Amino acid sequence: QDVNIDTVGFQEEINCKELMFGMSVEPLTGIFHRSHLITFVPRYIVKNVLLYPIKIIPLYGSFVNVKGATKLLARQTPKDNVNTTTLRDQVVTLQPGESTILWYFVDAKSQHVHIHQDPSTTTSKTKKNKWTQQKSLRIVCIQVDIPRWEKWHLIPTDTFGVSSYSIRDGIFDRISYMITAQVLQSGPTRVVSISKTSI
Repeated sequence: QDVNIDTVGFQEEINCKELMFGMSVEPLTGIFHRSHLITFVPRYIVKNVLLYPIKIIPLYGSFVNVKGATKLLARQTPKDNVNTTTLRDQVVTLQPGESTILWYFVDAKSQHVHIHQDPSTTTSKTKKNKWTQQKSLRIVCIQVDIPRWEKWHLIPTDTFGVSSYSIRDGIFDRISYMITAQVLQSGPTRVVSISKTSI
C-alpha cells in the first residue's frame, strides 16, 4: 500500500496483505529538523482489566452477520464444517491483566480473514443507533470465560466512548456482573479496555 510520508501530523491505517497497522508522521527537532519520524504501531489493542479470563474474537460485517456468527460459535461441535472451525480458531483467551494486538478482523459472513478500509467513525450523539445500522462494522466480541456466562457481547470499535454490558447468571436470569468496554484513541492506535463496573 502506498503511504504518505511527507505530511506532518499524518495518522492513518496501513493494510499489508492480511495485517493492519497504525502509522504516524511527526517532525523532528534540532539537527534533524529536516527529517520526519515515521512510526508503525498496532492498530487495535484489547486489554483485559477484569478479574476473570475473557475470550475475544474480532469480526467484521453487518451487525446481523456478526451476531449470527457468535450464535454459530456458541453451538459448535467437533462435527462442524471447515468454515466454523476457521471461526473457532480465531478465538483468543486473555487472562486477567493481559493485552493482545488485533492484526485483522474476520469476515463474519464468510468466516475468513478479511482486510478492508477503515469504516467512518460516528459522532457520540448518533452512536447508540448509528452503529447498528452501518453496513460495515469492526466489532470485538467478548465472552467472560466462566461456566454459564456464555453470552457474547458485541463492542463496536468504530465509535469512541464507554459502553456497559450485563452478565446474567444463567440459572435465575439475574444480573450477577457488569462490565464496561471503553474504546480510546492513542495516536493511530485504538485501545479497547474491558473492566468491571458496579451494578
